Order: sequence, then structure tokens, then C-alpha cells
Amino acid sequence: MSNLKIITGHFGSGKTEFSLNYAMILAKTEATYLVDMDIINPYFRSRELYGPLERAGVKLIADSFGQAQYSIDLPALPSSIYGLVSKTKENIVFDVGGDPSGARVLGRYANLIKERDSYDMYMVVNANRPLTMEAGQVVRLIGQIEETSCLKINGLVNNTHMLRETTVEDMLKGRELCVEVGHALSIPLVFNVCLRSLNLGINRPILEKLPILEDLFEIDLMLRPDWL
Repeated sequence: MSNLKIITGHFGSGKTEFSLNYAMILAKTEATYLVDMDIINPYFRSRELYGPLERAGVKLIADSFGQAQYSIDLPALPSSIYGLVSKTKENIVFDVGGDPSGARVLGRYANLIKERDSYDMYMVVNANRPLTMEAGQVVRLIGQIEETSCLKINGLVNNTHMLRETTVEDMLKGRELCVEVGHALSIPLVFNVCLRSLNLGINRPILEKLPILEDLFEIDLMLRPDWL
């Protein structure tokens, strides 16, 4: 596995929530950077969680203007990203816009990334979203992202959800979709994501036969307040 994790996914897939939780978990054992490369979608961005990330030991890289400017919508990325990609041996998580327009931002770093020994690029999939409900749609989106970014996706993350209304059935549906996509493209399913509030980890003995417990990844909703 590589220390460079590139996270992409269609709008509404929950890729930023996954990226935030993933970076915080990695930071428990090793220094970790989270690079907010989603300069296309202004609604739910990693940079909004600067404080919690800092307290968790995650260094946020978001723009060229410093901490005070993290909430400003400017399509600018700092030059320090080049140094991170080429030199840093610590963990780096890229939160990338998932559609072809968002992936185009990643493309400017593609040659540098491909010079590394390895990288992991994960596609976050929510089977409850209109444009990723069928295997053919996900396969087509992956092809578009790979073409635009000039990089290859090598892992699938099942994050099929309905926010706080998510059920085990949602997750099972998403896993089935990801397995179908994985077989078509020879891409492994690396994580089955669920809300920690579902308590699937605690209830493992009861649910031990469910395939979603394989590579279970529990997250907290960090970008949405309780009322949203």
C-alpha cells in the first residue's frame, strides 16, 4: 500500500466525509497531510474542518492564502503540493473532485505522481445516487475520471448511504454494485463504509455472515450538523 491516497467520487458519494475520517485515522499512528483539491464543489469541503483536523494531528493543505482564508472560494492550490508528492514519506490524502471537471485539477500532478513507487486512487461509490446506481454508470464515470486525470483508479470504496437513514440493506446493495464494477475492471473493493452510529462493529457476532463486515470502515458525519 502507498502512503499517497487519492480519493475521488461523484457528487453526493460522501468522498469528503470518507477523506476526513481516513486522514484522522491515519494521523493516529503517523504524520498525515490532507490536501483539499476539490475546488469545483463549494458546498462540503475538507477545508471547513480545519480546527478538528488540526486537533487530530492532520495538516490541512487547502490554498495559497493560509488558514484565515480557508473558507474563501478561490480556485487556487499551493505550490507546496508538488513538494509533498515528490518528497514526503508521510501519509498524504488527496480529496479530489469526482467528476471529470474535478479530476482535471489532479491531472496537473499526474506525471509527478506516476514517478512515485506507487499510489492508491480510490473511487467512492454511493449506489443510492442517480448517476452511480448501475454498474455501467460507475464504469463509465471511472473511465472519464481516469482519462481526465491521467491516473488509474485501483480501489473501490462502497459508501452507499442515505445519511443518517442508512440501513444495512443500503450497504449490501452498494457492495453488490462495487463487486460487479470490480469484476468488470479488475479493481478490488477495499472498504465498506458505514456510520459509526449503526454499531456494526459492536454487533459483529450478530452480523458475522454479512459480507459488508469484510473491510468495514466506520465513520462519523463531520460536515453535516445534526439538524441537516
